[in-house]
Formats: sequence, C-alpha cells, structure tokens
Amino acid sequence: MIIRKAAVHDAEKIREISLKYSVSRFSRQKGFVEFNTPDAERYSKLIDKNPYFYVAEEDNSVVGFLSNFSSQRLKDSFGKEDQIVNHLLLKKKEPFVYTEQIAVLPRYIPKCAGNQLFNRLFDDLADSEYSRVWCAVSHKPNRNVPAMKTAERQGFNVTEEIEVYSGLTFGIYKKNLD
Repeated sequence: MIIRKAAVHDAEKIREISLKYSVSRFSRQKGFVEFNTPDAERYSKLIDKNPYFYVAEEDNSVVGFLSNFSSQRLKDSFGKEDQIVNHLLLKKKEPFVYTEQIAVLPRYIPKCAGNQLFNRLFDDLADSEYSRVWCAVSHKPNRNVPAMKTAERQGFNVTEEIEVYSGLTFGIYKKNLD
C-alpha cells in the first residue's frame, strides 16, 4: 500500500468513499454524521496545493483518504456555514491543523491504512510550524465509537463537547505534537 499526497484527479474517488460513509444523525451505522459531502469540483479545490491531504492507494486505486487543513487554509477555504471550523478558528490558538475526514474501505482496515495515513501526516508535520492537530467526532445522538477509538489510538484526547448543526454534539479532540 502506498500513502501519498492526494492529487486533483483523486477527487471523484474520494467523494465516492466519503458518500459511502455518510449517515444520518439517527442511523445505527457509524460514519460522517450529516456531513455535507463536497462535489468533485469542490474536493479538487480542497486538494489542490494542500500538503496535508492524503490518499491510501493499492493497485493504482484509491482505497482511503485523510483530509487535513491548516488553520490558514480553513480561513481561506471554508465559509461561515461550518460551525465546527468556526468554533476552532475562534477558540483555538493558531497555527494548527484540522483533520476533517478519514475513511478507508472495509477490506483495507486490517491492513492498517488509517494508521499509515495518520503516520504520514504526523511525519510531515514533525518539522513544521504546527504543534497541534484538532479533529471532531460525533458524540450525540450518533456516538461514533470507532472514530473515537481511532482518535484515541492516534494520541488525540477529547477536550470539550460542542453542540452544532441543530442538535448534534461533537467531541473536540486535540493531539499535541511536541
């Protein structure tokens, strides 16, 4: 398996994987709770010149991805409609990196694709100005236990819960890199 920086031509496959894991707040399935999945054009813009957007690839096929954005990129690329991003930009000390999504196709989870994606991020951030990484995980009403465990295994700790998007509660997780 290869972990590489995402390229614009990966946008459609990334979107397809994201849609596969999108769920409603009342679903028993775990995934991206009511995530507003971008279209391929928007994903292309988010990938372009983003040093922290990665894909896992096997046999020339994208099998997973990890999307991350610097605090400056969040300011430049995300509007006021994203309440989690707004919370981070208003309340958290900059500079930081925000992990927005991680998704791996089921048959590649045992191959530790998620760990490899995070390892690539942490390696790339090692000599950068960024000493903190934040992420958000659904806590209520859809408690995303697999994502919570993934965050904890990667060294993230929950720092607070926030209520956003008309009644969803997300845990805000932080990882210090220094």
